[in-house]
Amino acid sequence: MALMEQPLLIGFVGLTIVTVLVGSLIQTGKKPLLYASIAVLLLTVGLLALERATVTPREHVKATLHVIAGDLERNDVMAVVDHVSKDREELRREAERVLKLIEIEDVNIKKNLKVQLYEERGIQYAEARFNAVIRATVKRSEDYGTRPYPQFFVVRFRKEDGKWRVRDYERDDPRAGIGG
Repeated sequence: MALMEQPLLIGFVGLTIVTVLVGSLIQTGKKPLLYASIAVLLLTVGLLALERATVTPREHVKATLHVIAGDLERNDVMAVVDHVSKDREELRREAERVLKLIEIEDVNIKKNLKVQLYEERGIQYAEARFNAVIRATVKRSEDYGTRPYPQFFVVRFRKEDGKWRVRDYERDDPRAGIGG
């Protein structure tokens, strides 16, 4: 994972160094330690600001998943289909068909979301693995009501025209995402 995705690590390392420098300053009274403490503190703040302003490809994929989840919660079929790669027409039709059969109330992507990035012949790809719980109602079957559907997902993306688009996905038993 890139340093720009680790604000806690940046803050921890920076504050640890500042603490050691300030402790040494108190013990020795040497002025260069004061300047070093201030410099490390400013560097830490600068790195945290840069981390906050930087959106890495991995964070972009995660953000795309959360946008898709929001589109699902709004039951906006066409917005969801628009996230699917334009050359995956069968997947686009399948998504449209299935989403018209259900009404989604809530999509909760769990904290085990992991994104792997890779590149082939200059084309960027990503694979997201995560558990999610979708609360939904099957429209033609009032017998079940709204209920949770926990699943483990593997979603594969390709970067197309600056956007991460879904190429395919797999669903599995939610236990597949435990420990992994």
